Amino acid sequence: AGAMTISGTSQAFRWEQGQNPVLLGGFIPNGYSVAHGINNFRQSVGAANNAAGTSRAFLHSAEQIYDMNDLLPPDSQWQLDEARAINSDGWITGTGRTNGQTRAFEDEFFQRLGFGLR
Repeated sequence: AGAMTISGTSQAFRWEQGQNPVLLGGFIPNGYSVAHGINNFRQSVGAANNAAGTSRAFLHSAEQIYDMNDLLPPDSQWQLDEARAINSDGWITGTGRTNGQTRAFEDEFFQRLGFGLR
């Protein structure tokens, strides 16, 4: 997992041995994105800018990119800014904000949604 510069913008990608890099995309065409982690199921996590230019944590799974904030419970007080790592059990770590403070997060919430263990 990582990022490469295309037309002056960082783009998230996944690389597998013996394969060409696979661009993961982002939330807006040609928008900033970077992948930080990958697990054994080719699920990647990272950060991408949305249309407002705000960094949002993403999960890329089954060739689809998800804004992790859209997967949180409606009453969540968190805004997830970037995801840094994912393991094969679906645990994801990263940073976000809650109550105006930047904090680290580690959660199996996304495993309960069916990510990981594929």
